[in-house]
Amino acid sequence: MGCVVPTSHNHALSKYFVYLMDSPASGDVHHGVFTMRIITLVSSLVLGLLAGAPAGAAVITQTYGFSFNGFVDVGPGAVAPPIAAMSGSFTISFDPTLYYSNDTTHITVNFLNNAPVSSAIGFDNFPSAGVGQPGYLSIGGILFDADFISFGTDDFAINYKYFDPTQPILGRCSDGYACGNAPGSTVASGYTLAGYNDSAWLPASGTVPEPASWALMITGFGLVGAAQRRRSALMSPATPTT
Repeated sequence: MGCVVPTSHNHALSKYFVYLMDSPASGDVHHGVFTMRIITLVSSLVLGLLAGAPAGAAVITQTYGFSFNGFVDVGPGAVAPPIAAMSGSFTISFDPTLYYSNDTTHITVNFLNNAPVSSAIGFDNFPSAGVGQPGYLSIGGILFDADFISFGTDDFAINYKYFDPTQPILGRCSDGYACGNAPGSTVASGYTLAGYNDSAWLPASGTVPEPASWALMITGFGLVGAAQRRRSALMSPATPTT
């Protein structure tokens, strides 16, 4: 995550060829979009588009969560993070063997805390390029693509890699993402904010909580919401009698 990308290309196939082959050095962060997929995924994309769905392909429904903290500005701004922690949970129905781009119809936001976003939330999936190669799943605002964030905009991106889509791993900069000046151990996910034209914050640490933990948290948020609604109802002024 984190290399400079021109914003004028829209076609998905040309985007990943041109941007990955011709993008400036990762330390050059002055033109806009911040986050890039590794070059090996181009072959995966092409094979997926040409081959179509393999025999036995199946749609799965899986919940993906995250919890981030320790954000560091990897842009030239070097600004302290306005958002110190971010978490969320999403349920996605997809075929892990197929390519998806900015899909907003098969994703449900269970909850999202402190994640800035000014567009619809969607996901990208890049299937495995072959035996021993991971697949890549990205979730975020689709303004510049679900796996990109752009300076000066309210946006976020969460990037996972997986060998088994039911056991996702948070992608690191060392996995081949371009992350500006971030160390390889940095999580290749993060956010940008409107009004900060030279900043992009990536988390130094993050976790993928166990599914049972997310179920409890989702239930907890539901109970909190119900309690707040009940409290509002109890505090509403009584209707005068006539």
